[in-house]
Amino acid sequence: ATAMSEANAALSLDARWPKAFLAREMSRGLGHWFERAGAQQEALAIAPALPPPRFRYAALLQEVGRIQDAIAEAEGTASLDDPRSGSEGHIRLAMIKASSGDVAGADREIEAVGAASDLARFMRWTTAVFWRTPTDALAALAKPGEGPRDPQLRRCVERYLGGLVALHQRTGHCKGNPR
Repeated sequence: ATAMSEANAALSLDARWPKAFLAREMSRGLGHWFERAGAQQEALAIAPALPPPRFRYAALLQEVGRIQDAIAEAEGTASLDDPRSGSEGHIRLAMIKASSGDVAGADREIEAVGAASDLARFMRWTTAVFWRTPTDALAALAKPGEGPRDPQLRRCVERYLGGLVALHQRTGHCKGNPR
């Protein structure tokens, strides 16, 4: 059976189960914004503080270009400090902030996860590679314990970033990674 039919079956048994609406939303995939937002709003009407539909709604807002609304939703969810959400609120907020140009804000959210955690290390690496200049990204990856642990991946990323730095030095045209 499909995820949509399973979600509908769950709703026929309990029309007030927010996670069934979330399953309905998730079965839509990318696009289908109107249907996904409707399912998310139904879940949130039943359980307004439940983290998963709030995270999904923040992601949808970002997907459709409503960045400030996505940040506000993600900040509200992260501020709930709901143990069911773990660090997802801070990570979702960090990615939205980084992709909108607020890398310093993303750094603060990543540190809220715990500076020494593997997740924080991975997120610092992600923001360095995708949202900092290649020179800054290389400097961030050079710090002990940062960057990918896989040596082959590390060499690949360093070679790519080094190529961008060299291109900028030769031509003056490459100022950072594509956004």
